[in-house]
Amino acid sequence: MKPESAALRLRGIPFARQVPVAVVYKDSKLGELRVGVLVDEKLVIELKATDALAAVHTAQLLSYLKATRLGLGLLINLNVATLREGIKRVVLSRSPSTAPSQKRLFLADPRCDA
Repeated sequence: MKPESAALRLRGIPFARQVPVAVVYKDSKLGELRVGVLVDEKLVIELKATDALAAVHTAQLLSYLKATRLGLGLLINLNVATLREGIKRVVLSRSPSTAPSQKRLFLADPRCDA
């Protein structure tokens, strides 16, 4: 069992690992990506083990947030002396006029082209 799984499971927090998410544009499925950890269908967590977090890591998490239509993610670098040093909170902000009407769109959505 992975450490993040054990911690979430012990606290009774629902989560899923490696969640497939459709990349959709104008109701057409362009492809899919896999979200590292999805917590309670509200929070995306992306785990890294690198010397330092880079802009590309933040961009990756932002892509996950857009694809899931969620607004909050954590980018966690496990290669640090204390875990607190390796946590970066990422918020996808949208103006009310550009916010999508659907909450989120996962692969199981029948509106996606297969």
